[in-house]
Amino acid sequence: MRKKHQVVPGITPFVKGIARTVAALMVTGTLWLTSCVRDDPSPRPSVPEAAFVQTVPLYASTAPDALPLIPGTAAYLASQATWLPDLTVYVPAQDSATGAAVIVCPGGGYDHLAVDIEGNEVARYLARQGITAAVLRYRMPNSLLQADPSVAPLLDAQQAMRLMRRNASRWHLRPDRVGMMGFSAGGHVSATAGTRWTSPRPENMGSESIRPDFLALVYPLISMTDSLMHSGSRMCLLGSQPSPALIQRFSADQQVTSASPPAFIVHAEDDVYVPVANSRAFYRACLRNGVPAELRIYAAGNHNFGLHIPGTTTPWPTRFLAWMQSKGLLTR
Repeated sequence: MRKKHQVVPGITPFVKGIARTVAALMVTGTLWLTSCVRDDPSPRPSVPEAAFVQTVPLYASTAPDALPLIPGTAAYLASQATWLPDLTVYVPAQDSATGAAVIVCPGGGYDHLAVDIEGNEVARYLARQGITAAVLRYRMPNSLLQADPSVAPLLDAQQAMRLMRRNASRWHLRPDRVGMMGFSAGGHVSATAGTRWTSPRPENMGSESIRPDFLALVYPLISMTDSLMHSGSRMCLLGSQPSPALIQRFSADQQVTSASPPAFIVHAEDDVYVPVANSRAFYRACLRNGVPAELRIYAAGNHNFGLHIPGTTTPWPTRFLAWMQSKGLLTR
């Protein structure tokens, strides 16, 4: 998989004329297939970018699953080459805050993070809309540093939910309006957090709920099965020979229940890195379980498009805001 920090080539629009939109309305969800026809600028900022930006560590000391570090060992050297997990929070002014909040999980194949195009750029955009946005720098799975590498990103996502709700007043948000947005492998982190909030759950981490109130999944990796996986991400997260039980546990579409949060999902049909079938699988799982969901599939865009799909008549973030509005998440 190409590194996420590389520039993604623009996709030349190949459809002329009026946009063709096929909508299939289902009992609890909405499916949209969108043709690409021309560029439209994103909405003009409605409020200042952010009243303030604050970066806070996820944990007061060490993470609950961290292995002891002994200077001079391979684990110690590995720890010096990575980052401590943290949240960078973009807080809108009090008078423009909607009360909604989004934890943004960048992608990177579980071996690095695309913190600009899938993190800070997204958070700045959301803050301009009056939404508190926090970029999560979650840990990469590493058997030298973590007792169970497969759950390290999930534990960080759960801790981020606690911190957002714990700091609701200071960060101008409502504890019942905290969602999670993830891109690519970050979409897998978000979808896993949205379907597995009962375990693992370390003791003494706080009483705040770790269930997201909603999900936004952008070209997400969902499944670890052979037919849908991204091989590099599965290798980094689950190892070279994961058991069938482990594959099932980390395939988010197989973990959806009627208690899962509503989801807004975006993907491009021509994605050559994470198959669009991942998004379709999660969407269908939501419908089967009575979970409200909306799926937007764009004809072209490939992968790594962040906020901008060249040639779209309406940018997907605009549709996401409309979806949030329909759920009452932006009502002041």
